[in-house]
Amino acid sequence: MAEYTSENVLRSFERLHTSTGVEAAKQDQWLRRWATSPHMWPIALDLIKRSGNRTVQFYCIQAIQTRIFSPSWDALSTEAQTAVLKDLLAFVTMFSRRMQEAPDSNIRRNLKLILKSSCECVTRVALLSIPKKWPNVVGDLFSQFGQIRDGVDTRLALLLLLKSLATPLDTYTTLPIEQRQAAEAYLKRALRDVFHI
Repeated sequence: MAEYTSENVLRSFERLHTSTGVEAAKQDQWLRRWATSPHMWPIALDLIKRSGNRTVQFYCIQAIQTRIFSPSWDALSTEAQTAVLKDLLAFVTMFSRRMQEAPDSNIRRNLKLILKSSCECVTRVALLSIPKKWPNVVGDLFSQFGQIRDGVDTRLALLLLLKSLATPLDTYTTLPIEQRQAAEAYLKRALRDVFHI
């Protein structure tokens, strides 16, 4: 089987969508193995940035989303985790911009799915980082996404992020209980301060 590179992942996606039967199953299996490998992180981030194929982008952001609460995330260095978060925040802006510029409602709907998954990824990183590694999550998200900046309206993204952060944390069953409790206490206080409730 081919090694894991951005080009090979793209090629496998193309084969998956242009073949049937045994060949399609083979490509699907190869992509699933890639999505659970340590090679997933840099390749998925690269493909989200440079691929214009929304199906590829959605698959890659979903692969990242499912790996954040796994040992795969823990195996990343602190610097690598910070770089992934930086990219995820940039994706929120990028997909907000693309939604704004989309020529029709079908494209906007597809982009909104990718934006929602990007926001869910940011939420998952936040939940793992509250309060020690990212002590001002809510304030930082308001600063970054609470206004129109450079012509890009990211306020929908802010609403998606806040909605995701306000979701009962017991739905995140793979989040360690101690971290879940720390995140709940922080978020209850931070969201109350923001919304004065």
